[in-house]
Amino acid sequence: MKILHLMATYQVSSKWTDENNQSLLKLLDSSRTENLIQHLEKSLRDEEIKSIDTLFDEIRQMKDIDEQTLSKSYSVVTHVTNLIKTSEIENHTDVQRARNLSQSTDTEDLQEFLAVLCNAVHLHKAEGKWWPRATQMISWCLLALSDTGKLLEMGTGEGKSCVIAMFAVLRALRGEKVDVVSSSSVLCQRDAEEWTNFYKYFGMTADTNTNKTEDKDRKECYQKDVVYGTIEAFAADHLRQIFEMKDVRPDRSYQCIIIDEVDSLMLDQGVQLTYLSSPMVSMQHLNIILAMIWGHVSQYGFLSAGHRTFVQGPPASFFKAIFDSIDTEETEINDPMDILRIAEESNTVPKGFTEDIYKSEKDELLRKLKTVSQDSVVDFFQEIEHYVPYGFTVYTLDDEGLLCLRKRSPYNHQDIQELTFLVLEEGVCCTLYDSEEIIIKPIAELISEKVQYTPCTNNKDKISIPGFLKNLMEKKVSVWVQNAFLAMQLKEGREYVVENDNVCPVDFRSTGIVELNKKWGDGLQQFVEIKHQLKLSTISTVTNYVSNISFFEKYHGKIYGTTGTLGSRTDILFLQDLYPNLSACKMPTFNRKKLFEVKGTLKTSAEEWKSEIKRVVMAQISPNAYRDGRAALVICETINKAKEIYEELKSSIPGKIILYCRSDRDSLSKIDEELLPGDVIVATNLAGRGTDIKVSKQVNNNGGLFVILSFLSENTRVELQAFGRTARKGKPGSAQVIMSTECLQQSFRTVSSLEEAKSTRDRLAAEKINHMMNDVTELKLREDLFSEYCKTLQDIYKNTDGDDKRAVVAIMNEFWGIWLQTKSEEIDQLKRNELQKSLKADLSLAKSQSQSQTSPCSSIYHYIKFGNIALSEKRWDDSTRLFKKAIEQDESWAAIAFYSHAYCTIKQQNADYLTKATDDLRKAQESLKYLSEESMVCLQFVKMSSADSANSNPTSLEKQLITKCSMFSYFDKNISEAIQKLDEIKERGGGAMAKKSPIFSLVSSTDEDLQAEAYNLYSRGLKYVFTVEEEPRFPWEALLLLCLGVLQIIGGALLTAFTFGTLAQVGMGLITEGISDCIDGITAMVTGEFSWKSWAIEKAISIGLSLIGFGVGKLIAKGFKASKMLIKGFGKQLKSMPKFLSRQAKDGLSVVTKTNMKNAVKHTAKKMVEEIITYGFGKAEKEILTQILNSIKNEVKKGIVDNVNSSMEKEPLATLVDFIILSHLEDKKQLHDLLEDKNRKNELLAIFRELSNTAIQPFYADLRWQNKFNSSFSTVINRAKAEAKGTALVILTAIQAVHIVALAGDAIIAVLSLSSKFFSNLHEQLNIFKKEKSYSEKVKINELSASDTEMLKEFKQDLADTISALLADALVEVLHQKFSSHFVSRVQGQVNGVIGRYVRIGLKSDRTEEKLRAGQNNRYIAYMPVDPNSKHKLAGEAGKHSQSHAENIRNPMTAGTILDIKVLSETIGTKVVILTQDSHGRLAKMQELSPDTKPASQTVTLIYRPKSAQYPDGHYDVRINNQTVSIVSEGKSCLFHALARGMRPEASEKELTLEADRLRSLEADTLLRHPGQWESFVKRKECTEAIRGGDWYMAEGALRRAIIKYNKTLLKKVVGNIKSYKTWQRYAKQNPGIGQFINADHQPPVSSILEARKLNQNSKLAEAMLEVGTQSSPLDTNLIPNVKKSHGRELPTIYVPATIHREFPSTKSKSFRTCLATTISNDDVVGTFKLTILGAMLRSKLNSTNNFRNFQNNQISKTRLATFEDSFLQHITKMVQKWFNQLQGKGVMTNANLTTITAWINNQGYNNQNDSHRNQVSNLL
Repeated sequence: MKILHLMATYQVSSKWTDENNQSLLKLLDSSRTENLIQHLEKSLRDEEIKSIDTLFDEIRQMKDIDEQTLSKSYSVVTHVTNLIKTSEIENHTDVQRARNLSQSTDTEDLQEFLAVLCNAVHLHKAEGKWWPRATQMISWCLLALSDTGKLLEMGTGEGKSCVIAMFAVLRALRGEKVDVVSSSSVLCQRDAEEWTNFYKYFGMTADTNTNKTEDKDRKECYQKDVVYGTIEAFAADHLRQIFEMKDVRPDRSYQCIIIDEVDSLMLDQGVQLTYLSSPMVSMQHLNIILAMIWGHVSQYGFLSAGHRTFVQGPPASFFKAIFDSIDTEETEINDPMDILRIAEESNTVPKGFTEDIYKSEKDELLRKLKTVSQDSVVDFFQEIEHYVPYGFTVYTLDDEGLLCLRKRSPYNHQDIQELTFLVLEEGVCCTLYDSEEIIIKPIAELISEKVQYTPCTNNKDKISIPGFLKNLMEKKVSVWVQNAFLAMQLKEGREYVVENDNVCPVDFRSTGIVELNKKWGDGLQQFVEIKHQLKLSTISTVTNYVSNISFFEKYHGKIYGTTGTLGSRTDILFLQDLYPNLSACKMPTFNRKKLFEVKGTLKTSAEEWKSEIKRVVMAQISPNAYRDGRAALVICETINKAKEIYEELKSSIPGKIILYCRSDRDSLSKIDEELLPGDVIVATNLAGRGTDIKVSKQVNNNGGLFVILSFLSENTRVELQAFGRTARKGKPGSAQVIMSTECLQQSFRTVSSLEEAKSTRDRLAAEKINHMMNDVTELKLREDLFSEYCKTLQDIYKNTDGDDKRAVVAIMNEFWGIWLQTKSEEIDQLKRNELQKSLKADLSLAKSQSQSQTSPCSSIYHYIKFGNIALSEKRWDDSTRLFKKAIEQDESWAAIAFYSHAYCTIKQQNADYLTKATDDLRKAQESLKYLSEESMVCLQFVKMSSADSANSNPTSLEKQLITKCSMFSYFDKNISEAIQKLDEIKERGGGAMAKKSPIFSLVSSTDEDLQAEAYNLYSRGLKYVFTVEEEPRFPWEALLLLCLGVLQIIGGALLTAFTFGTLAQVGMGLITEGISDCIDGITAMVTGEFSWKSWAIEKAISIGLSLIGFGVGKLIAKGFKASKMLIKGFGKQLKSMPKFLSRQAKDGLSVVTKTNMKNAVKHTAKKMVEEIITYGFGKAEKEILTQILNSIKNEVKKGIVDNVNSSMEKEPLATLVDFIILSHLEDKKQLHDLLEDKNRKNELLAIFRELSNTAIQPFYADLRWQNKFNSSFSTVINRAKAEAKGTALVILTAIQAVHIVALAGDAIIAVLSLSSKFFSNLHEQLNIFKKEKSYSEKVKINELSASDTEMLKEFKQDLADTISALLADALVEVLHQKFSSHFVSRVQGQVNGVIGRYVRIGLKSDRTEEKLRAGQNNRYIAYMPVDPNSKHKLAGEAGKHSQSHAENIRNPMTAGTILDIKVLSETIGTKVVILTQDSHGRLAKMQELSPDTKPASQTVTLIYRPKSAQYPDGHYDVRINNQTVSIVSEGKSCLFHALARGMRPEASEKELTLEADRLRSLEADTLLRHPGQWESFVKRKECTEAIRGGDWYMAEGALRRAIIKYNKTLLKKVVGNIKSYKTWQRYAKQNPGIGQFINADHQPPVSSILEARKLNQNSKLAEAMLEVGTQSSPLDTNLIPNVKKSHGRELPTIYVPATIHREFPSTKSKSFRTCLATTISNDDVVGTFKLTILGAMLRSKLNSTNNFRNFQNNQISKTRLATFEDSFLQHITKMVQKWFNQLQGKGVMTNANLTTITAWINNQGYNNQNDSHRNQVSNLL
């Protein structure tokens, strides 16, 4: 038995001989059995591979290749094989020579080229373990020597991917771009990754197109030499290029394509179409039709009787069912009751039954029918045959629910029609139809009868549909009904799966792949969604497509491919008909094939089939007398069947059992493991193609993998692919088909043997190939029509711009999509000439109509789209006209048009506009009822057809429709409020104004479902909603309130100055209240609204808040000690406090807590001042005072900060300042203590503050009190009143005209006087102090270390800030007194506030709010409990932050943060305490993190080292047994290493490294499993990282890296580079310290772009630039805040020297940035880029009269300046070109603009002293 087993396993034939040339018979005669078995096992396992001569002999016998090619290939392969044998091949490494030889097909050149290739494979793919086999080299030769195209059949496991990569290199070195197409995205990604190093060796790049979701990534991918991908991805990108006109594959021609799995892509999917989805808003109206169709069709069912399948009609009483099925014209039967009377006469029902039924209600009727027996009804069908010309066949159901024949029709001839019925219990029966085709037309007619097309007289019994959809509806309704029946027959787990509430088709017959990006058309997708009660998608309209055939033809015959199964002769002839230049060849295997096919089995029932599979599997994987156990693979037809078999086997399998139904990475990783004896994989066809299943040596010794194909495959090729999973690479294996007739298709049900089934299968497969030729003809017609449309589309893209282009393209696409659908019948009939002629004429007319703003489809949505464009440009007349056109088309659905028309009417304010707008809004409400009714009726159909309609919980589909209705009600409410407000305004005789806001503001931003429906309305054309407000009038009461506020301020000031204690507190309160009243007065004057009642209520609230504020003030005043006491006092109430707060209280005053409290106090004070300044200036005086204050502002700001800094750095101040600081030290070690000790540092600052105050005092003394308050106030206000006409603007203009100019001039002179004299006074005060104190300098400045020098520098910066603030206050006070000499107190407060604000901005001291926010985020991450109810996965965008962080954290170079500690603490149940050094150098608790959902099993104490010179990226050590253990982690983040050490103190370094890696993976897995739990935490972390200094709050710690130091070479290399800001961020992170001497400069500045948008919402240039910044088109306004937050991550920047950057006008001058913003807002493209360039020049170059820095003071400065200037012309040219490229297609920057700007640059217009733009910038400096 053992010998027989070996013979079967290794397929030993009678011709077989061993290595000694002994036959099997000879061995049997000469050897003992035991010795023979051992000898046979060794000989068979070690069997040599075929020789080259044998291989070529086998190829010759096939007669597919000419002798010349074979001879040349033989020479090449023999030569290279000998080189490998002699190791000489190692010398063949000249890539450049290979490139030079790539065009040659000479034998010697090919030998050299192949040698280099094989050597590269050996070194860079095989890692020195193997060489390409002879069969692979021969295959390469045959491909290389083919001029036209070649398909190779290479056995499974023969190494196709190696041949493909080697051939791709040849074609790429010839200068061609190579596209490699695979049948699976997973396989192509795998191959691209595995062969990357091989390609890199030849200087080539490779990428995959299947994982690209952004167009820029796609474009980058197609610039690579070799691109791997699926046919769907290649075809989709082709459509993006030619149809959507996206720049994804601009320069890559179709030169060479290599197809892996040729048969799958060219035969099984040969006529497959790929298309990009084209959502059309008008198609949403068809959802109600689809729901109605499903409501009817779902009443039907499918029943089988033997080999027949019937369609079961809806159940009805037997007499009605018979009446509805027959034609009664030639009979005496006129009513269902006539049939019931016949039944009564034949005693089927008792006497009087008919009369009783007449009188009965419905419930009573059902009760009476229950008395009628099933047998009686069956007998009645025989009786009724005497009354009607029909024969009846009758079935009932048996106990198992199967059809049971009870009566046959007595007629066999065609003259008498046969009707079939199913009789149920209780007098009910159903009609049985042979096919659904019989009832499709009647149902379609029934649906059509129930539809009315608007505009029309409304019939409430019919469903309303817009009239422009009538043609489409009439053409398609039968197709939709047919697809509804198809949807009923499709089975989940077979033809599709439901994942994340989405229906995803499955290619179960061929590849088994779940097609996530595919949707069915013609309503099929929607019917399956309704079937499962999922959210209903909009029916798609195909507007673009490309077939596989058409795509392959683009390569002009240069098609190369490989497969394990090329197919039959018919298959190959079909391919050669399609691609005439294609030739095919079958390659021999490198070793003798050892596949043993066990005779297949056909079972008649599913139970027998499962039992047989189980029996065979167990027999094969279990040991027996002559072998040990094997491993098995069971391939099933569908996911459902695979799950069935898995359940059947799992309890019996001794090894592991794997279910493989998905092609994701998790599933692939499971089958990537080596199978051992006893292991089993149960899979779909996914495992049948391209999958290399690895088995152990032991399994191969026992006979190899055993494959069971459990179904009849669609063709022989699919079967052979399945069998090809075993007996690979010369190893043994066996396979068997085990199938059941129950699982076969209808056409196979009658077969009696497996052989007959296969024969039938092969016949049908051949017929299918023949039918495909007909499909190809139709495909070519469709593609020719599409090409014609693309010409029209290209013309539109060429000749229209901006919004008009987008609108016209969308409208034309919709027209084309509907045209295609309405012409489907003519396309099926191949009426080519007629169709092409019709299309040209129809497209010409449609294009003309679209471009003249007329809808080619008469669709209201087209006019609304055009109207919105006019509205956005404030062309009220045009938008009114277009909305009116929409209304005239169809008032029924014109709610949005009416609403928008009302908005335009209010904006125009023509005669009687209030009445007209009100009428429009009321009509909008009437029209809105149609939309609401559409959703409500659709909901009713859905509920009626749902099997679970009685369930109280609404389904996803029901929720969607209910939410849709809710959205309409919100819209309706908005309309009602507008109507009410208009009526009120009209009543009062006032004027109205409309304020618009985005549609999304109508509902809660947190309700995703409502937001989705808001987007639905947005897509229908409702871009904005509006509110109506009354036009403001000037409220004189507000002026009185302003005066009252002024008096309160004066009274408060007096109390504060001359009292103390409580009275002083009251005085402060009066000042606050006075300011508040001033603000209210100013606000009221601007808005025109004032109410004494509201003021009184607010006053009461304010007094209450003041009392509370008094308490808070005391708490703050008493400092942290009082705070700590208060926190401890909370202890008793901790149980009742929220967990978040209680944990913070328990934590006490940690380092982070103290920092937060400091920032909170600072922020509160600054915010109060800021609010008052904003109101005081911004609200009332903005237009007038800005003009005056600009001159003051420019003078005040002119170098306060720079002046102080430069004066502190220059002599004589520099030496004096250093002396006074260092004189406080005994030795240099004390410097750290002095400057880190807060109290001592403050004392030192206080000395300088006092000296500065003394220096400023003379200027205060010179000021005289010049305000004659009462008289000035009265005079100005009276004069203003005399000239006023009810507006505040006139009052302020009068004030300005009389007083402002003189006051401003006086104030400026005073300020300049102060600025010039201050520093000499300060110098004098410092000298006096030095002499008085008699300090000696014990520490010299040159003795300080680098870190001490840095610390001193930081202190001097603080000192500069302190002096700047004092000087700024003095400047403000001078301006205040001088400027207020003859000015009213209201304006006085505004001027003081505005100047103060400008000065504070100039001082750059306002970062407190950001720090406070960073601290809050820290507290959130550390103490917010994890929500255990958020463990569900989030789909798509919703969980992207968690998923992104998970990917990042796997990278060992990613720095660890407190977020990672939080996640790991929760995951591994560990409490983590973080310590850090306080200002005294002692370790203090920074943070404590404990798990929320489980008790902590251990505690780890870490020590955080913030960023410093020693730790440039931060660092972590660990505290073990009160001892600090230093962490050194080469190449890894120290945080994870520190955690690992804390958890495992005794572990070795190697174990620690593994543990750290495990922690990273563990965290990543946690984030991916439960993104919902962690999304908010990750967002907080990302927000904090965007804040300067945020890394401290995140406790960021990474590996130690060397800091980049300044050098000339790096400077020259980097300066002038133009990259996005996010690229700079990555670069700066990878190169610590680079920011010290290189900056990335936004050109234009981010703030200018954002301000431009605020200045003009309709600015196309600002919008286009923000589209670049948000990576959204059209602009997603919700993303605009992210541009500011991320500092323009996506915008282009130029790398410039940091010191140079600080001297740019764009950096220094807010006036410049505002000027540039204004230019952008005006859509002045040329002006924008000229100003941008000028803003990126040195100020000293633009304005030599001021003392701007010129960089001539040292060599380093000169070098940096020279490098910058050398690069300037080139980088500004590139910058303009970069913007031009990014603004393409947005309709804002033309070629003419580019030419003008480039010419200005080349002519050095920026250096021209007469250039107007240059002068404009110069004057701003």
